[in-house]
Amino acid sequence: MQYNFRKLNPEESDLFLETLHLLNSSFGEATPDQSTENIAQLLSQNLHVFVALDQYKVIGALTAHVLPSYHKPPAELYVFDLAVNSKYRRQGIASNLFAKAEEFAHHQGIKSIYVQADYGDAAAVNFYNSMPKYRSTPVIHYSWDNSRKIETLDEK
Repeated sequence: MQYNFRKLNPEESDLFLETLHLLNSSFGEATPDQSTENIAQLLSQNLHVFVALDQYKVIGALTAHVLPSYHKPPAELYVFDLAVNSKYRRQGIASNLFAKAEEFAHHQGIKSIYVQADYGDAAAVNFYNSMPKYRSTPVIHYSWDNSRKIETLDEK
């Protein structure tokens, strides 16, 4: 089967919504409401979305952010999400999505690409370990809920 792999444009809000649905259903999350304006803004800034299409249906997606870097100028590409519809797995779709992201990074002069995977996500860890040009570096990832009111130094 021949699939189409490409980067979404800011005007493609319908495909972005379909991509969000694929990503969120893959990770067991609800798809948040998005306005066309918000989608266009996301896709025209530092969020880059690469999709695999079967005809006009999104069957795989990789999202990445360009992060300006003073360590590795001009920037690094951080792969945020990767998902392939379960009916289409084990056909090289994820590898082809990575190839599109690498091609994009190369044309942007970006030499460093990184992704993180949870230790418990064996499928993701095995996939990334199977890619010969990548190396694994153990890291501890911290995150926290920053939605609560925080007392500023001026308020003390």
